[in-house]
Amino acid sequence: MNTFSKIKSFIPDADSGVAYVFYFIIGIYCYSFHAGWGLLTAYHDGTDFIYIGDTLQSHTGMLYYIQDEWRFPLFEIPKLAFEEGGANVINTDSNPIMALLAKIVFKITGYQMDYIGAWLFICAGLQSVSFCYLVSRFRSMSWVIGILGSVLIIFTPFFLGRFGHVALCSQFVLLFSIALYFEGRKNFRRASIGLLSILFFSLFVTAYLFAMVLGFLAVHWLQGVFERRIVLKTLLRNVCLLVGTIALCALGMGYYVPGRPAGASGGYGFYSMNILSPVWPQRSGLFPGNHALLDMTGGQHEGMSWLGTGGLLMLAVALVLSVLGFSVAAVRRHFWLCAYVVFLLLFAVSNVAWFGHWLLYDIDLNQSIYNFLSQFRSGGRMFWPVGYLILALGFICVSNVRFGSMLLSVIVVIQVVDVKPFLHGEIYQHRPSQKDQEFMEMVHLLAEKSDELYLLPSFGESARHPYIDLHLQAQFAAAKSNIAISHGYTNRRFTSEMVHEVQMRILEAGPSGGNSYIFLKDLIKESDFGWFVGNGRKAFEMNGCLVVPSDSAVQEFSQLPGVSPFEAEIASAAIGVDYVAEDLFPMLQGDFEFPGEGVWLDAVYGRIVAQLPEFAGDEVHLELDGNPYLSKNLTNRTVRLRVGGQILGKREHNWPESEIGMFRLAIPRELIKSDNLLELDFVFEESPSLLQLGDNGDVRRLGFYLRRMRFEEN
Repeated sequence: MNTFSKIKSFIPDADSGVAYVFYFIIGIYCYSFHAGWGLLTAYHDGTDFIYIGDTLQSHTGMLYYIQDEWRFPLFEIPKLAFEEGGANVINTDSNPIMALLAKIVFKITGYQMDYIGAWLFICAGLQSVSFCYLVSRFRSMSWVIGILGSVLIIFTPFFLGRFGHVALCSQFVLLFSIALYFEGRKNFRRASIGLLSILFFSLFVTAYLFAMVLGFLAVHWLQGVFERRIVLKTLLRNVCLLVGTIALCALGMGYYVPGRPAGASGGYGFYSMNILSPVWPQRSGLFPGNHALLDMTGGQHEGMSWLGTGGLLMLAVALVLSVLGFSVAAVRRHFWLCAYVVFLLLFAVSNVAWFGHWLLYDIDLNQSIYNFLSQFRSGGRMFWPVGYLILALGFICVSNVRFGSMLLSVIVVIQVVDVKPFLHGEIYQHRPSQKDQEFMEMVHLLAEKSDELYLLPSFGESARHPYIDLHLQAQFAAAKSNIAISHGYTNRRFTSEMVHEVQMRILEAGPSGGNSYIFLKDLIKESDFGWFVGNGRKAFEMNGCLVVPSDSAVQEFSQLPGVSPFEAEIASAAIGVDYVAEDLFPMLQGDFEFPGEGVWLDAVYGRIVAQLPEFAGDEVHLELDGNPYLSKNLTNRTVRLRVGGQILGKREHNWPESEIGMFRLAIPRELIKSDNLLELDFVFEESPSLLQLGDNGDVRRLGFYLRRMRFEEN
């Protein structure tokens, strides 16, 4: 035996367990150029480091969960967004399987794990392992092929682009699922067990990956019937058992809670994939002018599916060399897999299809169908299994030709250069500014001296920079103190109340002495805030927020740096002046900003609140010019005007004959508050939203359209 043979005998096989450990290490090392090694050691407690965006909310959900008592369903978080039905680790994208481990550790030791960094690096290592395992289903492995595959699959743009969503970085489950499908063509039972294991694992990670893996299991079983590996009767029995087991898990985890309003959602067609996304350079290091994402809806960043220049070159080489082996026979042999690929592509493109900057079609969907599809509203993500299948087949085909390893080496280098904009190195190492720390200290103080913390408006109305950062930081600070917070950033709201209704209900109820309230100043009307604190509660201004501390927190809070008293002002109304659209806003509560000459008021909370001047006589006259919302689905409506608990006037309107109405009211002095504060409510017997009426998808409950208002003395 020569020296080379002796050395070779000591080298483990490239398809051995030792080899896969090595591929795992390669994946981790490559990912460090994207995330940075500091992610593994930094503790993101808001002092030195803090997560941002979706990652911060994942961390917040975990903190609430581990400090809470054990509950059923297992992953419920009642303290987060309690005014919107509470939350769940699933809906904060906190990675349930890791959150469960962190809770066990916390209950035993009191240590709060920061597992996000560890999980991301584990995902990267398994990304390389799963890709090499997939390649090994088609060819004998070599160390060169294993190393090149491990590197290429990490530097895939649509994998690196998921950095903000921790659970969605677990894309190795898709690669394992593809591999197990092809394994099933040789060993059906082994593949079935593997796919079932991956399926239930993904259920404890994120619903999106679970749905994609479920599709591969279905394809595997249907293909098994086609190949006569399993009889139809056995298949139906397996399906029933699977559905029952999934249903029990869903109940136990909190995916579904009997009696709880279904999680409101929407957005299918908005968060779609642009058809050109897989082949159009986005954030490319080789095409400097194409750093922007291909996004025609404002949400197609979720469908970013760029394969990378190296990936496209690999596919081009495979096609030129005619080694993809496409044939009708291949489609027949994998009919169900091909059908699933087509389904995923159509789902990702959605009912609103964009080809670059051109809209190909826009199909109106039945509202029930739209709501169902919107349970996976970021449909553009459904391209991931297709993208991985394309990359894997291209890699396998090129690796099998002469000089394939050399070609792949060039392709991998090109791919690494192409994804350079993704290689930040310290993408998660965000240091909070002094202003951020002061804000979180403020929230912490309020949390320590309050029964509950209210954060308004809801996240759905404040998800605009820089308010999104304030909202997320407030939730994080509240989670550290383990105090219940009214609103949070979750992907579902478990309440039948609309966002506006919840806010108006809180405003109408007024502040409770044991609770603290934080309003994002630019997103709340001063007239609404003045109405809220009008009973004498002290209010303050700090860091762009209006704050009403609890009674026990007022003194200490007022001494914080940067805090200044806020004096609420009620809008004043003059006698003999016509008030129109822009003049009306300060005197209205429960109003909607609609373009036009008037203002729509909410059917339940719409009211006029105005400070009247001193007037002679026993009454003041009010003229209102406007009309209620009517349509073919709401043909009759009676408007009543209430002041001081008494109905002073009413008018009936019919559709379509309804005309603009002029209300003239004589308001007795005794119904006006002692400080000349007028509060006038619009009262309707019915207050459905436009969506409930079937007029369109608008969830607002339009009440009265006010065009003009005028006060006159008697």
